[in-house]
Amino acid sequence: MVQPRLVAISAGAVVVLIAAGLVFGRGYAFLLIPALLLSIYVACVMGIAWLSAAKFPFSDAEKRQAVGQLGAGVAHEVKNPLMTLLTGVRYLQQHVPTDDPPVRTLLEDMQEAVKRADAVITGLLDYADPPALTRTPADLNAVVEHCVGTLRRQLLAAHVTLTRELSTDLPGVALDTPRFQQVLANVLTNAVHATPPQGTITVRTFPRKGRAGVVLEVDDTGSGIPADLLGRVFDPFFTTKAPGAGTGLGLAVSRQIVELHGASINITNRQEGGVRVTITFSAPNERGS
Repeated sequence: MVQPRLVAISAGAVVVLIAAGLVFGRGYAFLLIPALLLSIYVACVMGIAWLSAAKFPFSDAEKRQAVGQLGAGVAHEVKNPLMTLLTGVRYLQQHVPTDDPPVRTLLEDMQEAVKRADAVITGLLDYADPPALTRTPADLNAVVEHCVGTLRRQLLAAHVTLTRELSTDLPGVALDTPRFQQVLANVLTNAVHATPPQGTITVRTFPRKGRAGVVLEVDDTGSGIPADLLGRVFDPFFTTKAPGAGTGLGLAVSRQIVELHGASINITNRQEGGVRVTITFSAPNERGS
C-alpha cells in the first residue's frame, strides 16, 4: 500500500521533468538535475515508510522518533531545492508560448507534482517537530460546527449527508483551536472519502460516562478498514486510499496533535459497518497535570 502511494505522489515529478528535458531540448536539459534530486527524495521517503512499518523490537514512541528524525533530515535537504524548482516551472509557464497545448499541459503536470512532493515534506516536518500548542478554553461544539461548515461543498459533491448529535451540556475543554481544527478536518475528510454516495456521517459529542471528560465521535457508513490493517492506520505514509488522494501523513500528524492536548484518538470498525473515530479528552487530574 505504501510504495504505490509514494510513487504516485513523487515519482510523477521525476517522469515529467525527464520528459521536459528531452522534449524541450538542450535549453531545458537543466530539468534533468531536479529529476535526479526527486529520485533520491523518493528513495529516502520509501526508506522512511519502510522504517515506520518495520517490526523492530522498539517501542512505538521510539520508532516514531526515529521516523521523525530521519524525515526531518530529508525534508530540510529537499524542501528548498523543490521551491527553486517550482519557481522555475512558474517562470517557464509565463514564457513558454501558450499556443502549444502539450507543452502547457506538461508544465501544469510538473507544477502539480512538485506541489504534492512539497505537501509530503511539510507533513514530515510537522510530524518530526510539531509546534508547541497554545491552549485556551474552547467550545468543542463550536469547533465542530466550524469544521462542518468548511466541508459543505465537499459533502454536496460526494452526495453524503452529515448529521450532528452534539450534547447541550458539554463541559469546556482547553484547545489549541487551529491545530485541533486541523485534526477534525482530517478526520471528517477521511470519512467523506470512505462514505459512498447517499451514505451518512455522524458527528457526536457527549460527556464521558461515569468519569470527567469529553468524547468526540465521528462515524461513517463506508466499508470499514480490513482488520489486519487497523493497527497501521497511524503509521506515516500508510493509507487505504487510492493513489493521489492524500499523503498518508494526516492521521500520523493528527495523533500527535491529539496527544499533545492530553487526549487520545482511537479508530475502530463499527459492527453496523463503517469506521468510528473516537477522540477522548480526560480530566486534568487523569492526565497527571
